[in-house]
Amino acid sequence: MMEALILMTRIPYRGNTKTRLMPILSPIHCEELHQAFLEDYYQCFKAFKDNRKIFVAYAPENFQESFLDSIPKDYGCFVQEGENIGIRMRNAFDYVFKLGYEKVVLVGCDIPHIQEFTYNNAFEKLEESDLVICPTYDGGYCLIGMKTIYEKLFVNDVKWGNQSVVERTYNMANEIGLELSLLEKYRDLDEYSDLISLQKEYSDIKNDKRNIPKHTLEYLEKLSEEKVI
Repeated sequence: MMEALILMTRIPYRGNTKTRLMPILSPIHCEELHQAFLEDYYQCFKAFKDNRKIFVAYAPENFQESFLDSIPKDYGCFVQEGENIGIRMRNAFDYVFKLGYEKVVLVGCDIPHIQEFTYNNAFEKLEESDLVICPTYDGGYCLIGMKTIYEKLFVNDVKWGNQSVVERTYNMANEIGLELSLLEKYRDLDEYSDLISLQKEYSDIKNDKRNIPKHTLEYLEKLSEEKVI
C-alpha cells in the first residue's frame, strides 16, 4: 500500500511560532528553536523506506518563500486550510488521500524527539487497525493515522488542545465502530519545563542508541550557555 506522512507545522518566523515559550524565550529564539525542531524531523525522515512519501503542510502563507527553500526537495508541500486545527488536519488528510495514498499518518511539529520506530509502528498497525494515535502526556496526541477520512474525528467540539482530546477521540472512534491502536506516549515541547525535561532525558547522548534530536539539543545547550534557560 502507498504510504504518506504529513508533517503539520507553522512557518518558523519570529512572533509567529512557539508563542507559549515567549515569557522565557525571545521571538527570535522561538523561531530558531522551531527551525531546530524541523531539522530533527527531516533527519529522522532520512531513514524511511523509499515508498513512504513526505508532505509538509504549513501555515500561514506569509514568509513561505524562504521556508520552502529549507524543505528537502523530494518532499511534497501544501498550505493548511481551515478555521481551526481539526479542520486543517481533516483537509490535509483529504489532500493526500486524493493523490492516491492508502495509509496516511499525520504528525505535529512539537516532538522532534519522536522515534523512527514510532512512525514504523503506526504504519504497521494500520494493516489491521482503522485508526492509530500516539498520545502525549498532556492528554492530547501528536500523531494520528488512518486509511480513510472519518469526519467525526475532526468536528469542532473536540476542543483541540484540551486535556480530553485523546479520550474524546477514543470515544468517537468507539461510537463509529473503529478499531483503534495506541502507540507509546511522548512529551510535547510546549513549555519551559518540557525543554528542561528533554535536556535531562538526553543528558548522556553518547551512550544513547535512540534517534537523537541533535539540532534541538544543541540549540538548547546554546541557550543554557547564554543563560537564557
